[in-house]
Amino acid sequence: MRVALWSHVICGLAFWALTLALLFRGRSTPTRFGLALLAGIMATWAAAIAASIQFGLSPLIEAVLEMVRTLAIIGFTILLIRRSFPAGGLGRAFEIAWLLLALAWSATLVFPTTLLGAN
Repeated sequence: MRVALWSHVICGLAFWALTLALLFRGRSTPTRFGLALLAGIMATWAAAIAASIQFGLSPLIEAVLEMVRTLAIIGFTILLIRRSFPAGGLGRAFEIAWLLLALAWSATLVFPTTLLGAN
């Protein structure tokens, strides 16, 4: 149990350090800002999971944090794809898929048994 707690604490601290380094060192670019945002979300998620392990959190809060973290990872990946294929439709297709995933996932938080069945 303590391994899970401390691994999330260390993960959170490492991602906060990365966030600060990306925001305050070097040239600012959209990709750099996106990575800083993702790192900040990852840091917040890790800290919240550590708090949940230590003190307990609502399952709804944990589910929302998981959703935000996963959507941030997918969103940053789409940003990288769009930069690699600026004139192509692949980036747009991924954006639409991301939006549909976000909507479906959000709906499962509001109506948990509707889309995924009883948990």
